[in-house]
Amino acid sequence: MAPAPAPPSLGSLPAELFSVIVEQLSLSDFKNLRLASRHLAREARPFLSQPSFFGLPWRRDMARLHSLSSSSMPECGARIRDVKFVFAALDEYRAYHDSFSHMFGYEPEVRTERLVNVWTSYQETQRAARRILSTITKQEAAEVRTRAVTTTRTLCLPFSVELVGQALAGLPNLRSLTLTWMECPWNEDVATVFDPDESVRLQKHSAREVQREFVRSLWVLDVPLERLRVDGFLLTGEDLAGLEAVPANRALTSLRDLKVEMANLRDENEEAREAALTMLMGKMESLM
Repeated sequence: MAPAPAPPSLGSLPAELFSVIVEQLSLSDFKNLRLASRHLAREARPFLSQPSFFGLPWRRDMARLHSLSSSSMPECGARIRDVKFVFAALDEYRAYHDSFSHMFGYEPEVRTERLVNVWTSYQETQRAARRILSTITKQEAAEVRTRAVTTTRTLCLPFSVELVGQALAGLPNLRSLTLTWMECPWNEDVATVFDPDESVRLQKHSAREVQREFVRSLWVLDVPLERLRVDGFLLTGEDLAGLEAVPANRALTSLRDLKVEMANLRDENEEAREAALTMLMGKMESLM
């Protein structure tokens, strides 16, 4: 008598059906699934990443993207098609003052309750950033804390620019990249007192470094993006020096069609930024 067939299991399902099931799981259920067996852990590993990657300033998301795109997990990097990093900062004193002013007409008890509700989610992100600070080097933590205290600004974790090139190299299906310093990632009430230009101004030195590394990496790696957007463009001609030495091909379209929103910063580099953008566009046209 032939032995009874083994009952169906998750591991024996067709890949398409397994994919549908895994994508419906909650985070805790997904973790439990991967702990069930080595086979399921291996089959579910690509789903550690999603087609859209979203980076926030109170998390170490550049390091996370680097891990997902590493050579040890190529199936994760292959799933990522869109990457967006939001770098946002507030002058907390001004933002709190403006928020209070908007509610000045309320009764004190009501105003206090509403202010707490408005700023609770923001404060949660700041607590999350402080927890991460306890795990990074003392020098990095000291630099971030000093910058945040002296400007009463949002606590933004250091961005690992040295990982940008390696991460982009491990994303073979990347089609869209957005870098923005002018978008509020908090709730709508905080957005009413969020100043995009101020966000850029508070971070202009680190923002310029991040933009420079991304643009140069895209050029050198010849990444064929369909969409590239930078909100809060700060690069100058000095940042673009040497790009012509690398004859990119597929990257031309993405850089030529670069969508830029210039921050309204009135400083000594205003004309230099506009000239750099013109220069970058000119490089694209001359190589087409």
